[in-house]
Amino acid sequence: MVRFTATERRERGAPHRVLSSPRSTIHARHFASSIGRLSRALQMESYPKFHNEVGVPIVRIGCREFKCIGAKPPQDHPHIYLKMGDASEIVCPYCSTLFRFDPSLGANEADPADCAYGEPL
Repeated sequence: MVRFTATERRERGAPHRVLSSPRSTIHARHFASSIGRLSRALQMESYPKFHNEVGVPIVRIGCREFKCIGAKPPQDHPHIYLKMGDASEIVCPYCSTLFRFDPSLGANEADPADCAYGEPL
């Protein structure tokens, strides 16, 4: 249901809609939730990506939050976001690569260096 306030009609000369339906609240929450998901997705796109195409048992990396892509495209597995938290290592559930945090490396660096993945230009 749409209602027009008398004050708005008088002052502006044009009707303004005031939604009184609970649907407007539901739509607003859905919109806010969608914006939140989009924001998180965009943040995750900026995380470093690593792979283990070379097949080493351990990949040392310089960050605790990253994406594992398995191998270089087109042989990559679904890009999975991994977060170590306070731990010093984590295993990718897709490719079973063991990633170990190494604070001497930069956030986008890996050892072996070839395991750091940068998007082709």
